[in-house]
Amino acid sequence: MFKRCANLIIMEDLRDFPIVTILGARQVGKTTLVKQLFEGQVNEILFLDLEKDADRNRLSDPELFLTANADKTIVIDEAQVMPDIFRILRPIVDENPAPGKFLLLGSATPSLVKGVSESLAGRTSYVHVHPLSVFETQTKDLLQQWFTGGYPKSINASGPRARQRWFSGYIDSYVNTDINAMFGLNLSPVVIRKMWQMLAHQHGNLWNAETFSRSLGVSGTTVNRYLEYLQAAFLLTVLQPWHSNMKKRLVKSPKVYLNDSGILHHFHALTNVDNLFGHPICGASWEGFVFHEIVKNLPENCMMYFYRTQNGAECDFIITRGDKILAACDAKLSNSPKTTRGFMQSLEDLNTQSGWLITPSSESYHIHPQVRVSCLSDFISKMKQW
Repeated sequence: MFKRCANLIIMEDLRDFPIVTILGARQVGKTTLVKQLFEGQVNEILFLDLEKDADRNRLSDPELFLTANADKTIVIDEAQVMPDIFRILRPIVDENPAPGKFLLLGSATPSLVKGVSESLAGRTSYVHVHPLSVFETQTKDLLQQWFTGGYPKSINASGPRARQRWFSGYIDSYVNTDINAMFGLNLSPVVIRKMWQMLAHQHGNLWNAETFSRSLGVSGTTVNRYLEYLQAAFLLTVLQPWHSNMKKRLVKSPKVYLNDSGILHHFHALTNVDNLFGHPICGASWEGFVFHEIVKNLPENCMMYFYRTQNGAECDFIITRGDKILAACDAKLSNSPKTTRGFMQSLEDLNTQSGWLITPSSESYHIHPQVRVSCLSDFISKMKQW
């Protein structure tokens, strides 16, 4: 059991919104989180899992059932299984907009679920639950969590074999059933698996639809559609490049990262940290791990981008609030990192004095008047104060 960073946000939103929608990949811990929040309040909460026939039957007359239980907070798990629930809830909360009446848990972005046509804008908040961060696990072995990833089942696995078996089953479920069921589609499981595998090998690289299209034997439009659904299922993140009015020839293609380092390492058949350090994916994997740890702890109203020009200026991540650049960061898998010409050029282009080299466990110190070396945990602690 881990204390999640989202707990406080959810409790605050339950006091302000009639509906709170909690989104995240399957098995990321959404249901456990809600049960923790309502521990000891059995008479005040009603829990429905729409993947169970019995619970779906209870909603055969949803208006009658929900009205009869209006004195409870109703939690609806895997809400995307019943897309009409969004349409049904809208008039109910419009008639009685009391806060904290419904909690919707979903494993897919509602806007892409087939049949969702009714907007809940202004009626619900959205809280994204990620795989566990190092701040949530309070780990003393950062490299081990980097290897295992942030899914509770992976972190708590009894050993390497159990972990690999869990990842295999998890991937099989998504490929063969879950993605099509979530979005009401009929995508090819073979293409989904092959594309996911290819993305694992292109992790942290620029997205090139033409390359994937040729390899998969499908059109560029189809490849982009598959990418959109994998992203909507919270299995990967598309990081956009920073664009401004600077007179620079900027790279316009986004970068793509798998959302969990454990899944990434499973696709590469890595069984321990030592194997990882000798593998070509190692540097990109550390970059992705740093990226997602920052995303999981990103202050409110902040955004992330990357910066790259055709002339070789480059930094892995830019953290912004509005038009202001708060930090330009490079992920370095070394406790004695060095700046690069491309990184220093990017600081000059961006006109920022806040450059960071983020390492696994180094001391914090300035390597240049504009650049500070910091371990990941120290950087995130500093970032939370922004």
